[in-house]
Amino acid sequence: MVVYYPLRELKDVLTQKVEYGLDSGSVSSATSNTLTDNTKDWGADIWVDTYVEITDGTGKGQIRKIASNSSNTLTVSSNWTTTPDSTSKYRIFGVAGELTALLSILGQLDIKLTEHRDALKPYRGTPTQDLNSYSIDPGGSVNIDKSGLSGYSAIVAIVRATYDSSATAGARVMYLYSPDGTNYDSPEDAEDAGNYEDLTFSAGATRQRTILVPIFTDDIRIQIVNLDGSYAVTVSAWTLPMR
Repeated sequence: MVVYYPLRELKDVLTQKVEYGLDSGSVSSATSNTLTDNTKDWGADIWVDTYVEITDGTGKGQIRKIASNSSNTLTVSSNWTTTPDSTSKYRIFGVAGELTALLSILGQLDIKLTEHRDALKPYRGTPTQDLNSYSIDPGGSVNIDKSGLSGYSAIVAIVRATYDSSATAGARVMYLYSPDGTNYDSPEDAEDAGNYEDLTFSAGATRQRTILVPIFTDDIRIQIVNLDGSYAVTVSAWTLPMR
């Protein structure tokens, strides 16, 4: 299971400790390469190859590997830069445990940031030719149905129409929405809502228009209508999704 952490909690998460093998306390005294806590009664060398960090007071921020320990004194593998004193506090931690937790959390964070980055990245799909020199009968129409549009913000519809030399009206591109891929807006209501574009018209001419269709549902029908009641119109069409 991937756990996502709010950013305000990130610092606390990244610095969390695996409780096994940890200890902390206050420094009673120290030398150039030791730290003594008179309140402790550790087993001999139980902290070998773990780490000690000065978390507060004199020498704060220093981390040293523990070479050996007695019942109350840690001997570090390299000298302190600033020797701790009785104002200092410390913690003991096992690197393997902390790095395992840290790498796990960073991996989860990377997944989250990658998902957000990809979701926000502008994207245009490859154009698909849906119609190629398709003849629409006088007063007829043809549908191009698109589904699986979740995650996209718009469809680009590119429509080319070639009119008969005797035609008196052009072509209309309507976009109809559906909640389930079966029940689409009626053309009359789409027209009333202004969900259409008319190509310009000139008898015998070829006209092409690129139309940006906003995506409101997962299923959309691009309907190309021949407005001429007497002559067929030849159309080609391409679509591509974008976000």
